[in-house]
Amino acid sequence: RTAKNGTYQSIVSALDESGTGAQMGFFAHSTDTIQFYSSNGNLHITSNTIKSNTWHHICATRNSSNVLKIYIDGIEGYSGTITDSFNTGANGLNVGRDLSSSNGTFAGSVADVRLVKGTVVYTANFTPTTVPLTAITNTSLLLRGTNAGIIDKSQTAQAITLNGNAKSSTTQTKYLSSSMYFDGAGDYIEVVDDLGEFSNYSNATLEMWVYPTSSSG
Repeated sequence: RTAKNGTYQSIVSALDESGTGAQMGFFAHSTDTIQFYSSNGNLHITSNTIKSNTWHHICATRNSSNVLKIYIDGIEGYSGTITDSFNTGANGLNVGRDLSSSNGTFAGSVADVRLVKGTVVYTANFTPTTVPLTAITNTSLLLRGTNAGIIDKSQTAQAITLNGNAKSSTTQTKYLSSSMYFDGAGDYIEVVDDLGEFSNYSNATLEMWVYPTSSSG
């Protein structure tokens, strides 16, 4: 779902600062078209259009014959043969922006980002699913947003991993609508980042609310 915010809005992108190389990305253009980038400035533009403040399903596939197809709401809007190599690059995949200063950030909402490597999921016009996407065979990435209840509000941690069955729960809460729940059997949250050293005589505070369900061990 998009609102206009500049000529090119980066929806999902693997472009780096140079905007060149074997990279890829989806962009919403101010002409209400969706454009797919496939390396070194090659843009593939859909003939069908999108509307602001409306959910649209967008999809790009490429088969072993190098045929690229772009679908908007299940309707083919582009088909062409391309031999470009494209990948997520050293900077990984960005949702809502790219690292090139020439493109704008995305204004809108994104749901169910799925990357499948090794399978062409759609080969002709289709009816987009009305239920959340699942991790089908060869799924390399699936961002559903269901684990977003546990996030770093300071936005400083590089990565937060929920291990075991650690999750956001509404069973016991303090001031907000949910809390972090651990069942005591392998659940933990790992923050992959250097949060700084608490050396001798330096000021520091670590605090939390805790609701134990067992005091044993």
